Amino acid sequence: MAFSLVALLLVIAVKTRDVGAALAITIAPVLAAVGQLGLIVVTGGSVDPLSMLTPFLFYLFGVAVGWQLYGYWRTDSGSAADGCANLLRRGGAPTLVVLLILGGGLSLSLNSDLSLVVDFVSSILLGLIPLMIALLAVLPALLTLWVEPLPPFGETSKTDLMTFSPKPGLSTIVVVLLVVALGWLARAQVRIGDDAGSGATQLSVESRYNQDVGAILDDYLFGVDQLTLVAKSGRDGCLEFDVLHTVDRLIWELRNLPE
Repeated sequence: MAFSLVALLLVIAVKTRDVGAALAITIAPVLAAVGQLGLIVVTGGSVDPLSMLTPFLFYLFGVAVGWQLYGYWRTDSGSAADGCANLLRRGGAPTLVVLLILGGGLSLSLNSDLSLVVDFVSSILLGLIPLMIALLAVLPALLTLWVEPLPPFGETSKTDLMTFSPKPGLSTIVVVLLVVALGWLARAQVRIGDDAGSGATQLSVESRYNQDVGAILDDYLFGVDQLTLVAKSGRDGCLEFDVLHTVDRLIWELRNLPE
């Protein structure tokens, strides 16, 4: 995420020719992602690998919407107050409608029988609240602090308009090519996973979880990759045919699962 943050910061700074605007557009979605993770922890939700995708999705979505809101804020605004008024008047309602439609559509998945899907959707719905605050409250505040608004349209010079909406130039192409080149060179050095084949392959070898797994494998004759099932029944259940038949069918089904 740090690499994408820097890359977007550079691209937006080149596009707008304003470092303050680039910082505001990129920092506000980051605060929304942090707020989403905080709400998940406060509400007692779980953070699994699938749910961890939502902060990145919100971050990219927030940057895209923030770019549009920046255009509303700066166009035909003689002061910061006028810029905030333009942003909320022209961009507030569309942003709220998009977020509400997104939340309403995803809320239908809360009836799913898969707990993983329910947790994923719940994390997204929780993230809509800080994202809304970040786009409609934090972003205007940051723009007011760091960006100088353009004068009204009749007083805007040709140079100011060119500064606000420059055409794609050589500098933008160079930045994009540099980002692609750095990604291409770094891809061969990315190493994620446990080379020994034990533990969680999604984590690095130095992670606490994989270190604990290695210690268990060194000291004991079993590993954490084994699945142990315990069947619980009523009194003298081991003498009941139905209980033994159910356990036997479960064992047969598990042994015949494809690897």
